[in-house]
Amino acid sequence: MQETQQHIEPAHLEILFEAERARLVRLCASITGQRDAADDLAQETLIEAWRHRDRLTEPSGYAQWLSVIARNVCLRWLRRQRRERTTGLLLVEDGQVLGANAHDALADSFDLEIELERDELATLLDRALALLPAETRDVLVQKYVEDSPHSDIATRLGVSAGAVAMRLQRGKLALRRVLATAFRDEAAAYGLITADRAWEQTRIWRPRCGQARLLGRFDPQAGELQLCCPCCLPNANFFVVDATLPNVLHGIKGYKIAYTRTMTWVTNYLRPGFRQGSVPCLKCGAAAPLQRGWPVDAPPSIQMLRGVHALCRSCGRSVPASLNAFVFTHPAVQQFKRAHPRHCLRSEDEIDWHGRPAFVSRIESVTAPAGIDVVYAADTMEVLHIG
Repeated sequence: MQETQQHIEPAHLEILFEAERARLVRLCASITGQRDAADDLAQETLIEAWRHRDRLTEPSGYAQWLSVIARNVCLRWLRRQRRERTTGLLLVEDGQVLGANAHDALADSFDLEIELERDELATLLDRALALLPAETRDVLVQKYVEDSPHSDIATRLGVSAGAVAMRLQRGKLALRRVLATAFRDEAAAYGLITADRAWEQTRIWRPRCGQARLLGRFDPQAGELQLCCPCCLPNANFFVVDATLPNVLHGIKGYKIAYTRTMTWVTNYLRPGFRQGSVPCLKCGAAAPLQRGWPVDAPPSIQMLRGVHALCRSCGRSVPASLNAFVFTHPAVQQFKRAHPRHCLRSEDEIDWHGRPAFVSRIESVTAPAGIDVVYAADTMEVLHIG
């Protein structure tokens, strides 16, 4: 602050700001597409810059600093215009109406805009939000209804801005899943989602019990795969698999190979994180720390399982996976599964393997007296023994 005052006197700063006016008008017109409003927005930018001139810590960068302020001023103006024009709530992804399937942590993120458009649509979104946990609903409303900055939300909740970003990401996914399940027909009628493909029975037995076949929805062209246990279908927050992997699944025919390829991709993506401590975020590329356990908003139905997730602190993207995926994708286990399609995970135990903390998973055939034990290191997920 002192450096700014020493290098740029207020009178000189005022001259510099005024010299930038014409450029700011052009910038505001470009951002908003509204030439008539650009003059007022440029003036608002200069007023805001003058009010916060003590924040200009690098005098040589005043032009770039003004551009950032102008962009924020224009974005606030655009949001106000949208709220004034509409009377309902709308979910938008990259300018397009939201797609049907709920993406999990593997899915591309979407920009959630809540606008007022129609009273009926507002009611639908209110009903969907009511099914979310109070904490999740609160952060979504603060951001997308009240238009509060991340920093303000973080202050109210007593958490970091990074934690707010994570909660928003998870909240958007949870809301979309509720719309795609509990309110599927109504959401499709409003164009929030497209009509779902029906669930169909697959030839894949439920891996934990071997007593029921998984239900599935699969779009090979889009690379979207969802698998769900019949008893879990009403739960909008839990899928055995809920992935969008166009490069991995495009053109694949059949649920079994799609399931196997998805699990293999997930384990190959996460495995380096056990040694390095992080993996590249699928959304922004930042280092996402690998953490044991499930995300805090994971449904209770899977909390009993051993899980792991990569959580990006920059954008909030999370990639969760059951540690069983690392067991079931091992070549020896794959061979056992082919010989015994109806199998189950009989037990998981913590053991000491020659002085090294480890887990042992017992997989048994449901139809024959056969089984296989997999011992893997607790810290690296390295397979230590197959027997």
